Amino acid sequence: MVNLSNKARKFFPSLPLAAGLGIAEAVVLSVGSGFLMNIMGLPMDSSMRGPAEQFLTWRAFGAPPVVIALAAQGTFRGFKDTKTPLYAIGAGTLLNAILDVILIFPFGFGVGGAAVATVISEYLIAIILLWELNGKVELISPKIDWSKVSLYLKSGGLLIGRNNSHSWNSHTCNITGS
Repeated sequence: MVNLSNKARKFFPSLPLAAGLGIAEAVVLSVGSGFLMNIMGLPMDSSMRGPAEQFLTWRAFGAPPVVIALAAQGTFRGFKDTKTPLYAIGAGTLLNAILDVILIFPFGFGVGGAAVATVISEYLIAIILLWELNGKVELISPKIDWSKVSLYLKSGGLLIGRNNSHSWNSHTCNITGS
């Protein structure tokens, strides 16, 4: 694990950018859930339509922490630290499994309970990663150089697209059960 001194601490614009993209993705997924079901070919009269839309709508709230966690994991990889993301994901997965059992069966929330359990676990993962990353980098910059942000967006556009496609695929697989 690389330990940075206070002088070496840098601001990584990927994290605020990931938060913005995650919020945009959440809005699109929650507002456009019906439209997305149509694109995926789920008929309006299907018995799965209601639960699928409910799952997607609840699951949309998990988009910001998923995209933030992806950016944070990349930062940790840059520091040659793969254990911290592994432990964070392990904790989130354990919490998800416990909450699934509680919310689906005793509380009877069904598909919505599964989605809520997943979202809560995704926020836990993001919080753990940001908590650990806070000691290594500046999470929020007091001064933003917009010329560098535009350069970052230009050079990182393909990577951003790849990360969003991974997030989109995750949502789609969760909905369709693949």
